[in-house]
Amino acid sequence: MADFIKKLQSIDVKDLKNLDYQKILQDVKKRPDIIISSAVVVMALLISINLVSSHFRESQSLRNDIATLERKLSVVEDYKKVRDEMDAFMAQIPAPMAEQDLINILTDIAVKRRVQIESYTPGRKQGEKLYDLVSIQMNISAREYSDLWLFIYDIEQSELPMRIENWTGSLKSAMGETGSGQSGGAGIFVTLEVAAINIKK
Repeated sequence: MADFIKKLQSIDVKDLKNLDYQKILQDVKKRPDIIISSAVVVMALLISINLVSSHFRESQSLRNDIATLERKLSVVEDYKKVRDEMDAFMAQIPAPMAEQDLINILTDIAVKRRVQIESYTPGRKQGEKLYDLVSIQMNISAREYSDLWLFIYDIEQSELPMRIENWTGSLKSAMGETGSGQSGGAGIFVTLEVAAINIKK
């Protein structure tokens, strides 16, 4: 083996064209250990290259997967944020009001503002894509304009989902006997349509 290496070292680069490759091949065949050693080195090199390439591909695939997951995570976080905002908004929507609920609330406001409810009449019932509407017609009277306007103000400014759809009013004389036995004076008589707007959740 040492003799073979010395022979290789003694070769001049300029004389590579003059090498007797047949003789070198014969020398190598005489020493199978050289073939085995060379084959082992080549195999080790190929295995190393394959491992490095495989590791690079796996690393690149993992980086791509991470980037994809980050994008999906961003979408999920945006969805959760919008969902939380929607849930908060929906939580602020009052519970639906039935016709009897509307009558009870208007009665309480009327008592508070010294307004007399003369009569109730069922109004419209309307179903839309985003909300349902139920209304009542009511005839009311009051002795003072201020009481009447406070009654209307309380309805319009209420946090409950109701509103005044339309109204008409007139000033009439109330000559009948009052509960105290005294004749009544002039009064304000108003016809209102009050609607409850129930937003669908």
